Amino acid sequence: MDSQLIQFDKDMQSSHQDLFLRVRQILLDFGNVEEMKKARITTYADDSGGIYHVRTTKSGVDVGFLKGAFIPDIYGLLQGNTKKMRVMSISREQSLNEEALKHYIDESRKLNTKPNSQIMAHESRNTPPVPVRREGAVN
Repeated sequence: MDSQLIQFDKDMQSSHQDLFLRVRQILLDFGNVEEMKKARITTYADDSGGIYHVRTTKSGVDVGFLKGAFIPDIYGLLQGNTKKMRVMSISREQSLNEEALKHYIDESRKLNTKPNSQIMAHESRNTPPVPVRREGAVN
């Protein structure tokens, strides 16, 4: 692919375009969110700041939740070991768990309206970090 393309353009040319568009529509359906197409990622934010991002990978689509470490991971689908962020990797359209994705989106939106001090107070309630699977990430 052309190195001049932004990530959104690459996502639209990906073999996972249909999955990307399906996930993107779910992210946008939550309303009051601005989509920002950046060089390396497509991000979504509200008046309180960034919430999540999405991009295609070699094996599917990754949705990154910027405060994902503080989300109750009742589905066990979030990966990562950074201080705040967690990623939901979706390997193919058939494996998209829309219920889980909507739960993570809803929780992310709630967290985005809380001051950082309230978020940090909830940190101890979450499960330990899970190593990130980096296979197939498109840079």
